[in-house]
Amino acid sequence: MNEHDDLQALIDAATPALAVNAEVARAGADRFEAHAHWEHGLRRRAATARRILLVGGAVYVVLMAILSAEFFQQAQVAAQKPSTHFDAWRLVLLETVIVFVIPLSLATIAAWLVGRRGFAAQVTGRAMLWGLTLLVGLVELVLLQMAGPRVTASGTTSLPAVILPAAILFASLAFVGALLVLGNHGLRSPERGAFRPVAFSRLLSLSLVLGLADAVVIGAVFAFVLAVGDFQPILLGLCALLCASAYGLFRLRTWGLAAMALSNLAEIVLASRGLLGDILPLIGLLMVTAAVQLVLPVPVYGAMFRGHVAEGAQARWMRHIPTVVLVSVGLGAVLQFVWIVAGRP
Repeated sequence: MNEHDDLQALIDAATPALAVNAEVARAGADRFEAHAHWEHGLRRRAATARRILLVGGAVYVVLMAILSAEFFQQAQVAAQKPSTHFDAWRLVLLETVIVFVIPLSLATIAAWLVGRRGFAAQVTGRAMLWGLTLLVGLVELVLLQMAGPRVTASGTTSLPAVILPAAILFASLAFVGALLVLGNHGLRSPERGAFRPVAFSRLLSLSLVLGLADAVVIGAVFAFVLAVGDFQPILLGLCALLCASAYGLFRLRTWGLAAMALSNLAEIVLASRGLLGDILPLIGLLMVTAAVQLVLPVPVYGAMFRGHVAEGAQARWMRHIPTVVLVSVGLGAVLQFVWIVAGRP
């Protein structure tokens, strides 16, 4: 017998059993259809999110390239002098890495991850997008704090006063739009072995994403201060602690939840004492995100203390928390852009 005959024999042998127990065949077909529908929705949302990131990233690159052209010309002039040659090219490399390489690399990796089926890829991709959103918000706050004259001596509007906030605005809207399109899809995978808590799945998933997002922000700040010649082991240690806590939470270990709370407390204490930098917007951002992550799993702590899950623990309103936050961030970015550009000189 050849392979075709063997396969036909198996089909003939299984047909009577399936005819007797039709529920098995129907359940298998329903599961296959649900999985196919889930994967089609994930691919469609991921493709839309990638298009949004591509448009926002392209506008950001064009605007920042226009803004950086003058800086590069000044650096070329300074590089012709032997005394400032090394410093000039070092500043060019630093600006290229900070303005283009780091954000575009993170956005590209996130765009690739959100199209993957695995839960770990989905969480990591969303954490990168959330982290980039927080970083863009941090830059917006710094710009708002350092906003200078918007009108030159000749009476025209200062070009950097318009281009830089516009580039930050498009980047912020791109990250917010991608996260809104993705929503919660992909975080509840039908595959076996995925992240499947018995209760509070939305809360735990959101805590996991936000914890990793804080790690992205702190890691980016560490890379920045390291690039300017300052090594901050506290930032590196806190980033490592957040990553380890996220791993424990991903494995649904009690120590992971406790370590995440400890990491959030460490963020608040270190930021309040000025050990995470002297930039006030950064201190405020880390304290707010850490406080939110401390409050978010309170129902989980209560269930652990009581020994059972209270009725109504899976409240439907919780699914709207990320959407409300993202819409608020988007509106805040627009208002900050209007204030920076059209504010009083």
